[in-house]
Amino acid sequence: MTERVMPGLGLRSFYESGQKDWGDRVSEDLRHLSVIGGAHVTSRVTPIPASGAVGDIYIVPSNAGAHAEEIAVWEGPAGAEDWVYLAPTLGCHVFVEDEATNVQWTGAVWEAFAIGGGGATPYDIRLGFGATPTASQVVEAILIVRDVTFAGDFAGSLGSIGTPPVASLALSVEDDGVEIGTITIGTDGVFTFATTGGGAQTVAASSLLTLVAPAVPDASAGNAIMTLLGSA
Repeated sequence: MTERVMPGLGLRSFYESGQKDWGDRVSEDLRHLSVIGGAHVTSRVTPIPASGAVGDIYIVPSNAGAHAEEIAVWEGPAGAEDWVYLAPTLGCHVFVEDEATNVQWTGAVWEAFAIGGGGATPYDIRLGFGATPTASQVVEAILIVRDVTFAGDFAGSLGSIGTPPVASLALSVEDDGVEIGTITIGTDGVFTFATTGGGAQTVAASSLLTLVAPAVPDASAGNAIMTLLGSA
């Protein structure tokens, strides 16, 4: 028989009789099957640490450059572990722990499962302000009607502003008066989203989600709009 790659995960089989390296190749494929078959990752937005602990699995962030969007697993002989990178196959799905969300590889990006697909339901939140906010002003207030979860650092969220601030403007995102993150608008109009501690944040139904201006107001910022990417 001639060794060949099997469909789906791309595991190898049907080795040549007497092939010397078949044991290593089988072990590599079993590692792949072990990771993908029970796929759960710590995060898809947290940068991969220089070293991990045995069993650590991440999706490499999309902006990481090398190995972006691949699955990274810390594995190897005792004392010689290293990151091993596995390219996802079309339809591969994993559970992302810091988002409590199932995502699926489309061949280009990891996407949350669509409605009815067994995963999260999109639930995006629009925030913003027109006139320049005053000191500590609650510029937006939304009564949440169902639990909503935001990924670490509000991953996937977007913002746009008509008149950028004179100095960097940091707005507080609060859940019933408790800060769960910030949205910072730079003088160049660039938005930086951050959740408290960098992890996912869940706002429960009936909570009041507010966007609060800083205690020191800006002189010019106006006409800003933001959309927080969430899931229910």
